[in-house]
Order: sequence, then structure tokens, then C-alpha cells
Amino acid sequence: MNLTGEFRTVKTCHGDKVTSRDLGFLKGGVLIQLILDLYEVRFVFDNSTEIRSAHRFTFETAEPREISGFDLEVKPRPNFYFYQLMFEKIAHVDAEMDDMLALIFESGNKLSVLSEGGPYESLQIWRRDPLKNKVYCLVF
Repeated sequence: MNLTGEFRTVKTCHGDKVTSRDLGFLKGGVLIQLILDLYEVRFVFDNSTEIRSAHRFTFETAEPREISGFDLEVKPRPNFYFYQLMFEKIAHVDAEMDDMLALIFESGNKLSVLSEGGPYESLQIWRRDPLKNKVYCLVF
């Protein structure tokens, strides 16, 4: 699967192995906006890319090492310190584990976004191409 070049309009990855190399376009993106709503969290980056999570994710800080989780299906929701990710640049992308995307930022902070692995498409990566006036979606 080659996603570093041009996306198909919609690509579903159920059953396909997506590698870190396939998602190389995420590297270097700076998180500029977080959108929280009742059913999903959106991580918006400066390179016209958006990661949408409708399931669960974890955040691991580099120093001091702390891990916190966030699950949209669990209420009440625990505190999650989103502001620590703002304006951080992605240094490394790890997609080697099934149904999980890990973003390691230059600070060493790590965001792991999980898919439920079923038919609900709870992990999506959206990318806008303004030159072609198209929006592409990769679904886990």
C-alpha cells in the first residue's frame, strides 16, 4: 500500500497492513488545533492533515514519564492534558501494531490513537489537497 503519494478518495485499511513508511506524510506536521466533541476528538495539523478518533487514545509524556488515557465511551472522562501537544511537531510515526497509530513528537511526548478494529471506522486520517481540490480519507 502506498499512501505517501496520492491517496485514493477513500481507502479502508481493514485487513491491509499499513506501515510507518506508508504514513510518512504525517512526519513534520505541527499540531495546531484540537477539536473535542461528544463523539470524537480531532487532531488538526498544519500540513492539511487531520486525525479523528472516535474510540480511545493514550498520551505519554517524555519527562517526567506519565501515561494518561482517554476513552470516548467511558463517562465520566478523566482529565487529559491536551495542551501539552499543542504546536508540537511530529518526529516519528509508528503504525506497526494492528489498529494503533503512534505519533512521537520532537519533545518525546507520544500520542497513541487506537481503532476498535471493527466496522465503525473509529480511527480516520483525513488529508486535504488544495491543489487538486480533493479530500482523501484513510480509515483504520
